[in-house]
Amino acid sequence: MARNAPLTSLPRVGPRTAEKLATVGVSEVEHLLTRLPRGYEDRSQITLVADLVPGDVAVVLGRIVAVRQGRRRGRRPGMLEARVDDGSAALTVLFFQPPPYVAKAWTKGRHVLVMGRTEAKPPLRLTHPEVELDPAGAAGNHAGSIVPFYGTPEGMGQRAYRSLVHAAFEAVGSEQGLLPDDLRRELGLPRRADALRSIHHPATASDLPSLRAGTHPAHEALLLEDLFVLQVALRWRRHRLASQGSLADQLPRARMGGPRGRATVRARAETALPFTLTEAQQRVLGEVDSDLVVRGRPMQRLVQGDVGAGKTVVGLLAAAPMLERGGQVAVLAPTEVLARQWQVQAKALYEPLGFGVAWLAGGQGAADRRAELERVARGGAALVVGTHALFSEGVRFHRLSMAIVDEQQRFGVYQRARLLAKGPQPHLLALSATPIPRSLARTLFGDLDLSLLDEGPPRGPRTTEILPSARRRHAWERVRAAVEAGGRAFVVCPRIEGPAGDVLRSALATAEELANGALAGLPLGVLHGGMDSASKAAVLGAFRAGHIGVLVSTTVIEVGVDVPEASVMVVENAERFGLGQLHQLRGRVGRNADGGHCVLLTPAPDDADRLAILAETDDGFAVAEEDLRRRGPGDLVGARQAGRPAFRLAMTPRFSELLGVARRVAEALVQRGDFTTDARLGRLREAATD
Repeated sequence: MARNAPLTSLPRVGPRTAEKLATVGVSEVEHLLTRLPRGYEDRSQITLVADLVPGDVAVVLGRIVAVRQGRRRGRRPGMLEARVDDGSAALTVLFFQPPPYVAKAWTKGRHVLVMGRTEAKPPLRLTHPEVELDPAGAAGNHAGSIVPFYGTPEGMGQRAYRSLVHAAFEAVGSEQGLLPDDLRRELGLPRRADALRSIHHPATASDLPSLRAGTHPAHEALLLEDLFVLQVALRWRRHRLASQGSLADQLPRARMGGPRGRATVRARAETALPFTLTEAQQRVLGEVDSDLVVRGRPMQRLVQGDVGAGKTVVGLLAAAPMLERGGQVAVLAPTEVLARQWQVQAKALYEPLGFGVAWLAGGQGAADRRAELERVARGGAALVVGTHALFSEGVRFHRLSMAIVDEQQRFGVYQRARLLAKGPQPHLLALSATPIPRSLARTLFGDLDLSLLDEGPPRGPRTTEILPSARRRHAWERVRAAVEAGGRAFVVCPRIEGPAGDVLRSALATAEELANGALAGLPLGVLHGGMDSASKAAVLGAFRAGHIGVLVSTTVIEVGVDVPEASVMVVENAERFGLGQLHQLRGRVGRNADGGHCVLLTPAPDDADRLAILAETDDGFAVAEEDLRRRGPGDLVGARQAGRPAFRLAMTPRFSELLGVARRVAEALVQRGDFTTDARLGRLREAATD
């Protein structure tokens, strides 16, 4: 059976089951194998009830000594409570609203094997355990092994899901992997099929520590294969781009002038800036200019910089040579808030020089959208700024010669490709304010040349402190002092709605609580992703103008909000966010000479150790390194690698070694003259274009 066969090709999988599995991202047979377990239980030993403590994994073989069933209205049981005695003591087993066949099967005197984790607090009991009635032999059929646990769709139990995984192995589990055998043997790694079996069906309990950490040799084998396929894809794409022409080659050459060879439009735009470029900004612009003069090869460059390093102005100035030569430049941003900021700055910089700026976004009115589409198609707008609407089917460019993609890790590779397909090989300048360690950036964006903005404009110090949620009054005192002194403050919550006083704070409830309590009398506003575009723009405008002093928000303000007067931020439930995201959030304050302060509130004392790096340093790359060490690359890779399972594994100590090997072998393979014709490489080529 083909690895991409639909789930309904498996025995006993009908449309309803396939529909359930689709809700957790499983739509093909191989997805059952590449969607790895979220945990394991060691059921290799029968446990005595007398030896159990709350929170233990229980594998209990005993006899049902008591059964009590509660009834709801109608005939279906509301609850089933039973006592299972193994001779040492009795264990309570609970089922809420069990199906009729379960209620009927539990009868006094029957032997049963129950398996699961006891509740963390007394009394000792199992709720909805896995069950084997009248087990064969001393341990039954489902004990005596290491049992994987999965994230299952609603209405599907662990046992049913495991059966599907078993069926998938029967169908495609022995399929040959994509790694060259000599490379696999060189590193002492198992074949793909063996690696998957080791992860889904661990042989011994001694494997569990490395399996849980994601550092087992089986994980390394999958990771290496993913790295190898990715490197082949990136290098093959770069090879193809180098052999194709670009529209930019057909544009008139820009007039060059100035000591650093900048185009005239660039020089005029830079003169209009109210500040002087940093040395890092000038260096990156020089690298961009070097790309733009290479004929026959469109630029493919990623500019990485920390929060506030000046990526937006670099992007706008990088566009100047293309504008001067009569080309169009598209700016793609992931959120409307960020796109609006690009639009404002583009209009201020380029409209006085005679270059029109168009706007395309999802919330646009039909008449405005038609007018803007016409401007873009006939070339009346030299810069086109927008969100995902930019790569929709109805958008036609007159002369797209450069695409600037901001926060590019939020876009999938195919979304980026759809924008680039709007013109014949336009230049690409990708920007990222999410610092990614260079080793990982080279992995994920190997088709792009890397530039680093490692210097920011002069600003005051920004500090961060971590407080238990019980001490949040201290944070509100700091907020009040800042606003009464003429500043602004952010309060960030992890969700929009929820009951007041709940452990997981919501923006709406928190705003109401603060307005009637600790921050009473201060002008307060609310911002969240559920608001329409006009409402969001109005709230941000009032905040910038000072009519709102405290903005209670969700993470919609993570990027694209530049309010120099904002000096304090309070983040509720900081334990719910990744380190990189918290660093991005705190980048909204301290954007002036006075600096800023961020307070991270958490009800989880155990999480303070993870958050400590934010109090120790304001360097985003140091924060990213710590996030990488603690959680692996999964939270850094963005949408581009969402489908590659090994990137969700914890970081193996051999990551750098595996990456180097994958890059070396992929480079040599793609440069082979028969790479595109060798039939034996067909599956690899197919995987590299998925």
